[in-house]
Amino acid sequence: MIKLKDIDVYLIAGQSNAVGCSDLSTLPEDFVPEVFDRVVIYQEGNFCPDFYAKPVRGVKLGMGCKTDQMGIEYGIAKYLQEHSENDCALIRYAMGGSNLYHDWMPRFLWEAEPRFIGQHGFSFKCWAETVENGLNCLMNEGCMPRIKALAWMQGESDAARSAERAGEYLKNLSDLVFSMRVQLRLPSLPVAVGEIATHAPAAPWSDEVRAAQKAFAESDKNAAFVSTKDIPVGRDGLHFDAPEAVRLGLRFGETLLSLAAGN
Repeated sequence: MIKLKDIDVYLIAGQSNAVGCSDLSTLPEDFVPEVFDRVVIYQEGNFCPDFYAKPVRGVKLGMGCKTDQMGIEYGIAKYLQEHSENDCALIRYAMGGSNLYHDWMPRFLWEAEPRFIGQHGFSFKCWAETVENGLNCLMNEGCMPRIKALAWMQGESDAARSAERAGEYLKNLSDLVFSMRVQLRLPSLPVAVGEIATHAPAAPWSDEVRAAQKAFAESDKNAAFVSTKDIPVGRDGLHFDAPEAVRLGLRFGETLLSLAAGN
C-alpha cells in the first residue's frame, strides 16, 4: 500500500486583496525575493495562467492576478515555511470585486444553482469546486491533505455599495462561514478574518464593515481578527502596495498557524 505524505492545507478566499493586486514595483530596491519550497499553492479565480489550476511547489513573487503582482500568499508562505513543522499547501479561490451579499451567497440560500459569473452564489460555488480540485491534485501528487484553517480577505465591495449592504455584513459573513464549514464537513474550521484597510471615498461604509468583521471574530470561538490598523492601503485607495501585502501575509500566517494549533 502506498503511504501518502501528510500536508497541512490553508485556504485563502475573498476578493482582490486575496487575489493579489499589489504591484511588485512598489517593493524597495533592497528587497530580497525568496522561494518557499516547502509550500505548495493551488489556485483558481482571476489569476495569471502560469499558476492556474495546478499545484505549484514553491511560492514566490508574482503569483497574484498577474506575474508582476502579488498578494498575501507570499507572506503566508514565508511564515509557514519558517514556523510550521510540516509541509504546507495553500488552496486559493478569490475573485476581484466580488461581494458578500450576492457573489458569495452561501449554498443554503440559493434558489437555483448558479451557472455563470454574476449569478447569486457563483463565487461560493467556484470556491467549493476549487477546494475539491486542489485536494484531489494534492492526493494525486502523493499527499494526504488536512485542512487546517481559512484566511478570509474581503469586504471592500460591500463597504462601497450602500449603508444597507454594509449593515448586513455581519449576518452575511456568519452565514458564509457556517456554509463553508458545512461544505467541508469541518464544523470547527478556524477562520482568520482580515480587516479591510480602505476608507472613503473608495468605500464610504468601510467603518461599518470593519466593525462587523471584528464583531464576527469576537463572537466565533474558532475565528480571529487580523488587524490592518497599522498597515495602510496603497495609492489607489483599495489595494495594498507590495511591502504592505507582505506584512499582512505574515500576520495572516501567524494567525492561521495559531488557530490551527489551538483547534
